[in-house]
Amino acid sequence: MSLDRHTLTVLDWPAVLQALSERTHTPMGTAAARALEPLGSAEAVRRTHDRIDEVAAIEEAGGHIPVGGVGDIDELLQRAGRGEVLDGRELQEAGATLGALRSLAWGLIRQEDEAPELARLGEGIVVDDVLADELEQAFEPSGRLSARQYPQLGELRRRVTDLHGAIRRTLEGLVKGDALDDVLQDRFVTQRNNRYVIPIKAHAKRWDIGIVHGTSGSGATVYIEPKEVVELNNRLRLAEGALEAEERRILIALSNRLGHHTVPLREGLRVATVVDLVVARHRLAQDLGATRPTVGEKGVIALTDARHPVLALRGVTVVGNDLGLSDDQPALVLTGPNAGGKTVALKTLALCALLVRVGCFVPAAPGARVDHFETVLAAIGDAQTVHADLSSFSGHLLQLREMLDRAAPSTLLLLDELASGTDPAQGAALAQALLEAMLERGPRLVVTTHFARL
Repeated sequence: MSLDRHTLTVLDWPAVLQALSERTHTPMGTAAARALEPLGSAEAVRRTHDRIDEVAAIEEAGGHIPVGGVGDIDELLQRAGRGEVLDGRELQEAGATLGALRSLAWGLIRQEDEAPELARLGEGIVVDDVLADELEQAFEPSGRLSARQYPQLGELRRRVTDLHGAIRRTLEGLVKGDALDDVLQDRFVTQRNNRYVIPIKAHAKRWDIGIVHGTSGSGATVYIEPKEVVELNNRLRLAEGALEAEERRILIALSNRLGHHTVPLREGLRVATVVDLVVARHRLAQDLGATRPTVGEKGVIALTDARHPVLALRGVTVVGNDLGLSDDQPALVLTGPNAGGKTVALKTLALCALLVRVGCFVPAAPGARVDHFETVLAAIGDAQTVHADLSSFSGHLLQLREMLDRAAPSTLLLLDELASGTDPAQGAALAQALLEAMLERGPRLVVTTHFARL
């Protein structure tokens, strides 16, 4: 396991991302939250924090961000862009999402005075009104193409319905009458090979009653299309073919129009995902009682009453910690008895740094500062690996060597029980040498230890 992946695992970062994903409203937002990557700079973090503040301001004024209803139609857009024909359900889904995107864009742009950052995002959602209206009106709630929008479909459907009725009436007259009493196996009307038929006793199949379309499993019954309805059945098949062709023509036309707007609509989905994540960050901040920190680039962390976010989300009563790092205090050494909360304090600081890297607020008292770190690395827990034939201490040393190699300004290093697992005197000496070597390279360090020497 790489040290970066190890860091995220031992810090319970997946649980934080899961909590964020549970507060999204779109399938794209959910997926993006679970795979959230760090923002590239302190400026990008501050811009995301501005957007979170704007969401809060809109909600405090009684408004909301209408991000719900935007579906993940990216695959449909790509297929339509390649010239594929989408079916009615898929086009209806696309139409619903276009309507939701349009509502989201309007909802953001009209908030320009109170939420300029969100309004700028809204301007990136471009939906063709004609296409959106056509897709919205093209289908009935059941998913069937609308006869109101396409009157020719209504005429074709009525013709098909009338022919169905005429055939059934004719056949019901035959099975209820006396003319076929001697040959009827049963008195009902059914279909075989999309043709209306009636059940006739097998011995009568040679009689000139009509066209055979199948037999029962036992062979005792044959299903015959009586001569009286052959022409009606033919007309029905032609009418159904005409209806199917017209529906296909409409689906082709709608798919082609949607395909012409693939590029702007995919960008709209991307913007909607960004907005969804901003709203989710706001929800997470509310549930954590988190506050917006000052974010700089000098490696400063100043936290008062900081709480471990995963514990706080579980409803555990969390004792807050005051934690800090700066140029004057580049390293923080935590010591004390076992079960005294050293590792929790270390993880709390680390998670606050990770939260800021992805544009979230931090669970601490107002006035917090957490600068943007390009790299966060942690060595916590047992580094033993059978595959590499390493003992716990050897694995720990490999982690420490990698951390030393990567130590640099804008790097946060977290070391739990540094150099433990060996002779205490040797471990303390090694720990001191490593800390001094790391600090010469300019990172920020948080260490838990039982070594008095440190």
